[in-house]
Amino acid sequence: MGAIWLLSLPDVLRGAGLEVDTYPGWELRARSSGGYDSLMGIQVHHTASDATPASDMSWMWEGSPDEPIGACHLARSGTWTVGAAGATNTSGKGGPLTTSKGVVPVDAGNRYLLSVEAANDGVGEPWPNVQIDSYLRGVTALCDSYGLTYMDAAAHFEWTDRKIDPAGPSPYATGANSWDMNAFRSDLGLDVPPPRPPQPPTTGDLMYTFLDLTDVDAVLGGYMDANGICAVAEWLTPARYAAMVPLGVPTVEIPSAWCTNITLLGPVPGGMTPGHFANVIP
Repeated sequence: MGAIWLLSLPDVLRGAGLEVDTYPGWELRARSSGGYDSLMGIQVHHTASDATPASDMSWMWEGSPDEPIGACHLARSGTWTVGAAGATNTSGKGGPLTTSKGVVPVDAGNRYLLSVEAANDGVGEPWPNVQIDSYLRGVTALCDSYGLTYMDAAAHFEWTDRKIDPAGPSPYATGANSWDMNAFRSDLGLDVPPPRPPQPPTTGDLMYTFLDLTDVDAVLGGYMDANGICAVAEWLTPARYAAMVPLGVPTVEIPSAWCTNITLLGPVPGGMTPGHFANVIP
């Protein structure tokens, strides 16, 4: 029987500033093998469901014949729910997987990998920015707290070619494609205090402005002239946007269709594609 039970999971995630709930019975919930044999990585998934969080979690931890499925659920709102302190039935057949802690044996991922199930239908549903931001913060916290490197975060599809998750429109994929996990891993650990908005030029009439997209869950930031033209902008993560709001930056609401004359610096927000912009400079 596995001896490692992650009773600190809620506190680890709350320590990262995340909204965290627990599912009744989580402290004692595990697959038949009990706790983890050793924690060697974090496996990221999507639920392949368009159901409510309550329905997803009821299935994951009480209704499925394979329950418990996943240690944590990550809602579209960015809220984490911890449902199992012990090992879960999530990875299935696959492997081996090399991590900083060693090699996870073939078909043994459930005993060595903590799995996160994030709400997404997996067939092209855009990932909300708040959920992406929370995914990065949460996985970063789990790696930091449990002695793992960021390279120890792996997709389900990296364990087995039977799976595609996580997938879908996000900073890491277009359409229904699987995520670029190297890009995801490179963004772990980058949760630094958001910088102040850049200062406007000393001449001219440009003003740094929030562009709140009315039909997409995203806010851009860029310099707008007196005619309402913004030539260059960047996507603001929810954390950065929230930190900048008290600075009194003016806001303009626009539909995403108006972005066709904007050059975007950095990642494309979830729910949008490079085709929304005049140019994208990663």
